[in-house]
Amino acid sequence: MPDPIKKSKTAAEIKVRMTKEERELVQAYTQKLGFCTCNFIKNAISHSSGIIFDNKKENE
Repeated sequence: MPDPIKKSKTAAEIKVRMTKEERELVQAYTQKLGFCTCNFIKNAISHSSGIIFDNKKENE
């Protein structure tokens, strides 16, 4: 029987390709809202897909 999938205890990366101008727009927008860019992107994914992220480590 295969091993169950284990959650990673370290942060992982997903890279999103966008132009420098697009990145600057997203960063400026998230700063204006008071969010970090990572949490803003995770929130957008959650809103569109229903996936719930555990942000405990990032908010500590």
